[in-house]
Amino acid sequence: MAVYVLASFLATFALTFLFMKYAIYKGVIDVPNHRSSHSTPTPRGAGIAIVIVFFTLVSFLSSSLQIASIYTISLLLGACTVAAVGFWDDHKHVPARWRFLTHFVAALISLLIIPSLPGLPLFGEVIDLSVFGYLFYGFTLVWLLNLYNFMDGIDGIASLQAISMLLSAAFIIGDHSWSWLLILLAASVAGFLYWNWAPAKVFMGDACSGCLGFSLGLIAIITAADELICIWSWLILYSVFVVDATITLFRRIYFGEVWYEAHCCHAYQILARNYNSHKLVSTGVFAVNLLWLLPIAWLADVFPEVGLILTLIAIAPITILCFWIGAGESEISGLAQAE
Repeated sequence: MAVYVLASFLATFALTFLFMKYAIYKGVIDVPNHRSSHSTPTPRGAGIAIVIVFFTLVSFLSSSLQIASIYTISLLLGACTVAAVGFWDDHKHVPARWRFLTHFVAALISLLIIPSLPGLPLFGEVIDLSVFGYLFYGFTLVWLLNLYNFMDGIDGIASLQAISMLLSAAFIIGDHSWSWLLILLAASVAGFLYWNWAPAKVFMGDACSGCLGFSLGLIAIITAADELICIWSWLILYSVFVVDATITLFRRIYFGEVWYEAHCCHAYQILARNYNSHKLVSTGVFAVNLLWLLPIAWLADVFPEVGLILTLIAIAPITILCFWIGAGESEISGLAQAE
């Protein structure tokens, strides 16, 4: 399997370069504006290489990995639908209402295909969400894939988030076929990271960021339902992105901003401006994930009955930091602070 991990890295590395050239040829360029966290026109959308390489490998290796075909079908169908609408949006604008509708349909189809959904372990009991679980996890998947897009705003941050989550979850799950699948995806993302590391030569684009957010969420649901890892552990591993994006969204709504428009008010964006460094912030997020969140996620898997308490402990300092930094505050005040 190590050979396939190396192949995943190298194939994505090479394919990203080709898609970068394709983006330049087609004029798929992210041109900086006052809301941007970068200052140089940069080709976008090359993250589709991750999608192509990973799902090609999954299609060929699912039997040898001994992963049930129903899970492979669910993952391929949902994630590739999200990637397809994202790829189209990278080239030609897709209205938000159609994107969200496609995302929700993809989420429901993927959830209806898998045999069961995880309950919520709470103080020694497991709460069965029953039919409500499809709506709950459906909206959760839509939020996760969109927040991943929101958080893909500085060089390397989305790639490092995915790599740290995938490797951390593989460590917690242990010696299992799903761990190898997570490692394969991490290797593919690492192949893209070479080109996306600061100063980035290429950006992921909506096709990849949305697909990554969706895939991480659906894999979390599947592995939690199979009792390979606690659902609280996944939420803890995802918490830097979840907390920053959620606080920023609700504070923008509170301050009367148009919440669905592009902005530069996330905590990580403010930090990148204040310290004038994408590397520092992205590396900091990676360190928080491994040094703070991974140990707590492991504890939540060992003691799922207190998973909610451990989750609150994990997100508390991140929440305080987001408010202290000013996540979601008016862009005018945020830009003024940066100056």
